[in-house]
Parts: sequence; C-alpha cells; structure tokens
Amino acid sequence: MQKKISAISYNSHDVSKIAGNAAKRLVWFLGTHAFLIILVLILAGVLFGEFLFYQYVIFAERQDVENTITTTTFKENAYQNILQEWEAREEILSSKTSQLYVSPFR
Repeated sequence: MQKKISAISYNSHDVSKIAGNAAKRLVWFLGTHAFLIILVLILAGVLFGEFLFYQYVIFAERQDVENTITTTTFKENAYQNILQEWEAREEILSSKTSQLYVSPFR
C-alpha cells in the first residue's frame, strides 16, 4: 500500500520492517548486556531510595519546627451540640427497641 505525505512516498510494510528491526536490535542489546543493565537498574533504585530518604527524613528534620506548632482550641459549643445530637439519637434508638417484631422465619 503506497501512501503520499507531502511529496514523500513510503510503503507501510517498509516502516513496520524498520520498526521491527529496531525492536529486534534493542532486545538483542538488552540480552547481551543483561548484567550491566541489572546493575544500572539497581543503582537507579538505590538513588531513588536515597532521594526519598533525604526528602522525607533529612529535609523534614531541617525545617523550622517552631513555625509548624499550632495551638488547638477546644470549642465547647460544638462539643455540647454533638453531645445533644448523640443523646437524641440514643433516645430514638432506645424507644424503637421496645417494639416486638414477628419473626419472618416461622
């Protein structure tokens, strides 16, 4: 199948053949240099681990701790509202447990 793109004609079979050859060469290169590639991947993993360690342990310790301390205030009104809501729910649930239901499995 011939295609024309901006005055350049090519055969789609040739393109797949070139891509197949490149993939084949890449696989052979990876296979012949497997030990070296494993060493590079291990080194990349160690470097990535060191980066994460530095980012989340060492760098976090260096940050100014004084700026991160915040005071927490207790909101008594909100607490009382929550307690009232819980008591209301408890009353509703306790009043409904006094009803006797007929067993559907008899």
